[in-house]
Amino acid sequence: MNVKVETCFFDNIVFILGAGESLEEKAAEKIKTEVEKKLASYQDQETIILELFSFTEVLKGLFELIEKHKNGSVTFYINISSSTKVVSQAAYMAAALSDANIRLYYIKAEEYLSTQLLKFLQNKEDSDIKQFIKGLTEKEAVYLSKGATKIVEIPVLKMKRPSKSDFEILEILKAEGGEISSTAKLIRIMKKLGSKESIQITDRNRYSKRLKYLINQGFVTQDPQGVSKKLSLTDSGAAIAKIGDILK
Repeated sequence: MNVKVETCFFDNIVFILGAGESLEEKAAEKIKTEVEKKLASYQDQETIILELFSFTEVLKGLFELIEKHKNGSVTFYINISSSTKVVSQAAYMAAALSDANIRLYYIKAEEYLSTQLLKFLQNKEDSDIKQFIKGLTEKEAVYLSKGATKIVEIPVLKMKRPSKSDFEILEILKAEGGEISSTAKLIRIMKKLGSKESIQITDRNRYSKRLKYLINQGFVTQDPQGVSKKLSLTDSGAAIAKIGDILK
């Protein structure tokens, strides 16, 4: 089946692979080798190695990559078809937070190994199954999917970047082990660190507005129980804090 796509001319091709020597990573390396042969005309190719099940590491790696290559006229195309779900989510957040022009897309395959294997197992003898599985390690059977029937573009809704004062709060929470017992303690720490925000904002209500934004974004949680209302950094907040030096 022919798939209609727009013609694109790429300046650079980047492969993202996982760390380690698992069977999945070895298979990915074989796929990369085959793709490199087909893209031999592209001189600028690079590979980055990330822990593909660490949301924070992938988000930081992708954002650094985007910042490295972006300029006013560059469009980034990110193929999330064969990535882990963690990578897909991190790619979306990186695209949403970046001011670069980024397009995410997914390629619907013509045939998937998983469905092919299930059909095969239902209709074959043990000897045939063993032969089939042996064939999966051969060069021509590297792929977990074959062909393409459709290209699905994923719309990217841009996210407002946290302000510098928001990053200060996230970084302080991270430095305090992810928790601070109260808003009052947070303000004391910010003043102790000589925060510009703490000089400009002296009343608790304005600090509360910044915290409300971070809570609404899912970066911070506030314990509804008790007088002090403990503040806690979420996994998303920790991820944003880690790339704060790039986003600021």
